[in-house]
Amino acid sequence: MRTLFHEFYIQPVSQVQFEVISVYLLCTVVMLFLNQKTRRFISCAGTIIGFVIIFMFTILGRDSSLHYYVNLIPFSSFVKAQTSPAFYRAMFMNVFLFMPLGLSLPFGLTERIKHKAAVSVLTGMLTSVTVELTQYLFHIGQCETDDVIMNTLGTFAGATSYILIMNITNRKDAENLISKIKFFLISIIPMTVTAIVIDFKPITIKMTLSNYFASVFNNCFIITCMLFVMIGIVAAEERYGNFRGTVSICEKITSVKSANYEYFVFAVFNIVPLLCLFINFDGKKIIFLALMVIFGIVAVKTDLYIANPILAVFGFRLYKTSGKIKVITRVRLKTNDSVEYKKLSDTCYYIISREE
Repeated sequence: MRTLFHEFYIQPVSQVQFEVISVYLLCTVVMLFLNQKTRRFISCAGTIIGFVIIFMFTILGRDSSLHYYVNLIPFSSFVKAQTSPAFYRAMFMNVFLFMPLGLSLPFGLTERIKHKAAVSVLTGMLTSVTVELTQYLFHIGQCETDDVIMNTLGTFAGATSYILIMNITNRKDAENLISKIKFFLISIIPMTVTAIVIDFKPITIKMTLSNYFASVFNNCFIITCMLFVMIGIVAAEERYGNFRGTVSICEKITSVKSANYEYFVFAVFNIVPLLCLFINFDGKKIIFLALMVIFGIVAVKTDLYIANPILAVFGFRLYKTSGKIKVITRVRLKTNDSVEYKKLSDTCYYIISREE
């Protein structure tokens, strides 16, 4: 317990920042794809785990002392951080510690509560105040106003995931948008696998408990990439099931042209984030995630998500038809062909067969 506590708090600032962003992205993606019942079950379990982690790191993992420190001046940590960067790490740790609570609690609240995100943030703040009062009464740790501020900020940051997911699922084209996101996650499987290979570091077979925890934290990037690969594989299986679904009646193509060049454009976009991993810079993995998110937004907005290199490897061709509609198929298409198709999204179709 104390070993985990120690290894967690000695991480570099850039590592903590990466962990905050990766946990946020992974939880948001997973929660987006789950149905409401499963989402609530997982959120209840996540809330319990979140509270346990908070009390483990703030109370149970610390010893009582005759000397204790109280600081009620707001934002004093920012002033201290200007001369001692270690305070930045402490602030990010406090944000990270309460983020799981904000990520899970809103989904587990009853439907009678209208403002779930606000209630979750308030719960996080009250929990933080309780922790600080406990530390003050039992002389463990440091009682600071900045801790409450950072903890509340962490809960809010996590709760924004709920706000984002609700905005997506309540849209009229929610199913269409989620389908596009799934295709994008499938498309980045080669990129994330390559990132794992680039960043892989051998793990010592014989290691102490301390080295084990340190190894987990040091390989957080690889673990994150592996989880994205797993999500992409699950999405691929679900999308492949869509390919085998009921087809629509035959339609005649009035205009068609090849768009296979978009496979190359997509591949270039995949390479750019990987180049960041060769830069000698502490925040390179954060930049990798940021570029991946930006690329995802662009791919979904411009329908570039369908130009998936994995599909090209399996012999799929990409075409553009009239009305800016994109189609993927294993057969060669030409004007006036009659085709059977399966709708994948509002702007993308899978053509199963054709007749001249």
